[in-house]
Amino acid sequence: MLTRGLGHSGAFAVLLFAGECLAVACASAADLQSADPAVRRLAVLEIAKAKPADAVARLTAVLDDPNPVVRRTAARGLRELGVPATAALSAALSNSDSEVRMTAFLALNDLGGLGMPQLTVAAGDQDNAALRLSAVQILAGMAPSKERDALLDAATKDSNEQIRGMASKILRPFPFFRKMESIRDGADQIVNITQTIPLPLDGWKLKFDPEEKGHADAEKWYAPTLNDADWLAVSIGKFWDDFGFKGKTGIGWYRGKFTLPEKPVLNAVEMHFGAVDETTWLWLNGEYAGQYDVGPSGWDVAFRVDVTPFLKWGQENQIAVRVLNTAQGGGIWKPVNLEVIKLGN
Repeated sequence: MLTRGLGHSGAFAVLLFAGECLAVACASAADLQSADPAVRRLAVLEIAKAKPADAVARLTAVLDDPNPVVRRTAARGLRELGVPATAALSAALSNSDSEVRMTAFLALNDLGGLGMPQLTVAAGDQDNAALRLSAVQILAGMAPSKERDALLDAATKDSNEQIRGMASKILRPFPFFRKMESIRDGADQIVNITQTIPLPLDGWKLKFDPEEKGHADAEKWYAPTLNDADWLAVSIGKFWDDFGFKGKTGIGWYRGKFTLPEKPVLNAVEMHFGAVDETTWLWLNGEYAGQYDVGPSGWDVAFRVDVTPFLKWGQENQIAVRVLNTAQGGGIWKPVNLEVIKLGN
């Protein structure tokens, strides 16, 4: 007999403990059938105190409770059980309740139980952007693989801009940068602008880049040879809102052409942008010329980029401008000019 050798007081304690456990189990089972969600929730809290082997199956069953508070209490109970609940938490990633799914994801992450099968489910959760974003953040820390890259590629097409941007930056890092210097800086001679050449306002093409792939080697939207026949015909000197894209945020690419006269006597040439809303990356004739990036505050600020080595005098030149807009109007909304500079006394 279990109580033999324990004495009367020890035997009584064991029986009392067993009786209490049996009473709790019975009460919890009965209370789970109650019409009152508050009673069912209290029953879930009692079940969570049981041994993991007993609690996991019972809490898993409660994940389908019609009341969201009860369901979510059960999910938190599984999370507290830890490793014994790993399989149940993985299954909960497909639960109908978005908060249950998030709780399961966070628990599995704490347990180191997020493998590719779990991440595939989470990354494809169309009803929970926060869960998809969390999955992309985990994928960002993983070594490249066919499975990881496939999930990230799908995320670049996500309806959520933040998810698209993060996935794109992981898959297609932006390698372009040029130190921005001007002949005007520290010049010990008079800076003379001997000629101003306006770029045409019309004849431009525009295409948006929600997947942020235009700069990638497989795309090269800045290449002079790119076929942009299917791009939208637009003008500069006005927001892209004026072409039916009111409030459009994200990346947009402009492409245009301009013809230069024969090369004059000069020391430098700078391209002057009246304003671009709001961040700019510039290519000329397929070569990266520079960037202007001070964040949203730069939307109405004029700036210059030294383009001296990239121009073809006496020929047609091709220009590509990548623009990021994060709020309200966007695009090259003020004119663009070339300023020919000659230093003098």
